[in-house]
Amino acid sequence: AAHADDPRWDQRREELPRKRLRQDDLPSLQKILAEPGSDAESFALSGSFVRWVIRTRGRENFRRLWADYNVLTGTDAAGLRRPWVEIYGATLEDLEAAWRSSIK
Repeated sequence: AAHADDPRWDQRREELPRKRLRQDDLPSLQKILAEPGSDAESFALSGSFVRWVIRTRGRENFRRLWADYNVLTGTDAAGLRRPWVEIYGATLEDLEAAWRSSIK
């Protein structure tokens, strides 16, 4: 996305999760990722999580996840969860909890 390097986008990606968490209104990742990019807020929230994953777990691991995950379209829920555990050694729920705790 062309706006990925825009400082305003960086600010929104950082501020929105904080704001939603303070308001006790930060949706689950399952909900955020169910319709990625369906609106600007969902896009910013999913971008915040992806950025956190890359920063804390490495870009190469994310590339592997992206490649593995994209071939799983139409797979059952268990199949969609497998790459997270295989690549990161943690469930999506565990990663979400760590991401949420990192939001300040």
